[in-house]
Amino acid sequence: MEKSRRGYYFLLGGGAGYGAGREIERLHRRHDRPFPMRLHAIDSDKTLGDKKCPFHKFTFIGMQATEVDALRANIELFGSAAEIIDRDFHEFLHREDVAAGSRARRALTQLFTAYHATQLIEDMRQQVLELMNDEEASQIQPVLVGSAGGGCGSALMILHALLLSAPESRDQILAGFDDAILRRPIAFAAEPYAMADQNNEVQQSLIYGNAFAFRQEAGYLQQQSQLAEANLTGLSNSSGVVLKTIQQLHRQLGNAAFWYMRHEQQIESIKANYGFTKYGGRDAPERYAAQAGVTGANGQGATP
Repeated sequence: MEKSRRGYYFLLGGGAGYGAGREIERLHRRHDRPFPMRLHAIDSDKTLGDKKCPFHKFTFIGMQATEVDALRANIELFGSAAEIIDRDFHEFLHREDVAAGSRARRALTQLFTAYHATQLIEDMRQQVLELMNDEEASQIQPVLVGSAGGGCGSALMILHALLLSAPESRDQILAGFDDAILRRPIAFAAEPYAMADQNNEVQQSLIYGNAFAFRQEAGYLQQQSQLAEANLTGLSNSSGVVLKTIQQLHRQLGNAAFWYMRHEQQIESIKANYGFTKYGGRDAPERYAAQAGVTGANGQGATP
């Protein structure tokens, strides 16, 4: 039987995804292009798209003033979530402000994505077809890359997982090809807690809230089998090392995604034998307390 050829479709959300994508592209060239891939950046910041994009595709999902007018005049066409966001975040949708992008607010990214959904799905379809036709990939592994704390990347990783799993959008992306070709996505998210502390209190709260929301939603999508894995990077490790600059975060995030995919099929066999592939809260304070013999209010050890 002919061995399947797996292609990797990196969906790079927001500024951190863009920066990590540069590192992925550098490593891919340096190691003689070890696997078929496509790098697709998506952002609400138009300045990234105005640059000479080093990737296969850039999709701008931000909005111009005239588009905001059209959206608000026909908001019911974009679903109940769009109506709620328009109602609760209307102060961020003024014509003169909307060009600033998501501004660390995930709800704005969700609204922008709803408005640009047709174009985004078409661009995703194009990248999948190029992997299959130009790179002769018989399987496509989507890889979602971004910052858990950002208003754009944090939301896009979740929204992309939903687009890749929802029957209608999935059918459009596959363009009639076998459903088994498109695998469940794997996410790589940077948690920039050290850098959050360098911002003012309002911005800190937004970053912390975004990161918490991403963890909650990624966990839910794993339970629903819409996301295969969520790999979190950038938090301090047991030695106390913290990524404190954006360049370090981009490089580390790109390395994590590249090297995992470089050895993914070997990792799969290890995971199958290990039998435990989901995040289990091993770094939660309750586990440390239990290991240290600290008792809870009920006199029992904390939940492991």
